[in-house]
Amino acid sequence: FAVLSLELSPLLELVPMIMFCVFATDLKNQPKNLVWLHILDITVTAIVMVLFLAAIIVLAVFTFGIGAVFLLLLVPYVVVLIQLFLSWPKKVEESESVEQVV
Repeated sequence: FAVLSLELSPLLELVPMIMFCVFATDLKNQPKNLVWLHILDITVTAIVMVLFLAAIIVLAVFTFGIGAVFLLLLVPYVVVLIQLFLSWPKKVEESESVEQVV
């Protein structure tokens, strides 16, 4: 959604933000082998947020600060990044994996 929001609108990032709130418990119980997907999602979301931040700063400079109102569009990116860091996949202990199988 981060790449898609780059082309359409930053408001499209509201979808993952709401999904993180709904599926918070499932995301915290992810297996450790999905950590590469987590890193990729954090990287893409951060890059898109920085690109929008740069565009908004340029807009704010040329509109003498009036364009700074669009900084509110970055709030969903910040929430998604915080949720991504909070839902980092946990390391599965051998004792936990045995208990889950039994």
